[in-house]
Amino acid sequence: MIEESLVSVCIPVYNREKFIKNAIESVLNQTYQNFEIIVVDDGSKDDSIFIVESFSDERIKLFKNKVNKGVVFTRNRYLEEASGDYIAILDSDDFWLPTKLEKQINFLNENPEYGICGTWAIRKSINGECIWKYPISDEEIRARLLWGSSMVHSSMVIKSSIIRNNSFKYCNSVKQAEDYDLLRQVANTKSKLCNLSEVLVEYNEHNAQFTTTAKQEQIEESFKISLKYIDDLKVYLDAIQFSAFKKVFTFQYNLSANELLKLKEFFEALNCVALNFNDAVSESLSKHWFLSCYHSTNNGLNTLKIFSSAQNEFPYQLTIVQKAKFYLKCLLKK
Repeated sequence: MIEESLVSVCIPVYNREKFIKNAIESVLNQTYQNFEIIVVDDGSKDDSIFIVESFSDERIKLFKNKVNKGVVFTRNRYLEEASGDYIAILDSDDFWLPTKLEKQINFLNENPEYGICGTWAIRKSINGECIWKYPISDEEIRARLLWGSSMVHSSMVIKSSIIRNNSFKYCNSVKQAEDYDLLRQVANTKSKLCNLSEVLVEYNEHNAQFTTTAKQEQIEESFKISLKYIDDLKVYLDAIQFSAFKKVFTFQYNLSANELLKLKEFFEALNCVALNFNDAVSESLSKHWFLSCYHSTNNGLNTLKIFSSAQNEFPYQLTIVQKAKFYLKCLLKK
């Protein structure tokens, strides 16, 4: 009988007394049972530690930061304490469905060229529920990384050897989106990436995560990581391209004619690396190129001319309605 791989389930905790019990129970109820649970408490002031210590399962290992050190320090500590063949991330306010680990470990064992595996998730909030679907294939995941993370953090299972052999850590220079940066690092190796097209995680949204300030900060931090990913691809931006790309990244698509021309040059450079990603990068750039032009019709016919000049490289398929609206908006500003 082949021995099952040990999985280190890593859970950071800070004042999560309302959620931590369910999170741990969702691990204990997995159909795949060869795991250790690494819980790192970051100086909780509520009953989080008491709840963790109430479990009698010897596989649960609790580590305590003496004082609150922040989420990045805490995440890096669980990477250091983990001893398994795989590292599985579970944020303390999320929840796994019972077959999650089994399906991911089976996939990774059967497909050794893959180094990380995520899944889809259901997002739960006071406003209702929705399915959080990220791209499935390696090519699409890498293309999506231009615009933000492409895996649900609490769904990630990573080969420990990738973390250890490359000395990967969560980035101390970002305050949010540290999961995006870890995924960027893994994407910079020869290992392939995938998401299973099945909902195996419950992701809980609550008010503490989504203040206006936190949302804006996360967008800013994500943009920094996107720039690092672009640097990994050895594509470089001048000042105008930087400004134009930041507007597009933050959904502020209204660009000047000069910014559109510079964005086109930047997208063309990115498209040159699309050979590594098949057609996924090209399709992603085509979509964002159209949106940039569609929302920049204040330039009138100049926008239409610039858009048309890139049709061969970024052949975005417009519906009849989209085309009519776009052309009309440009003509009205001539």
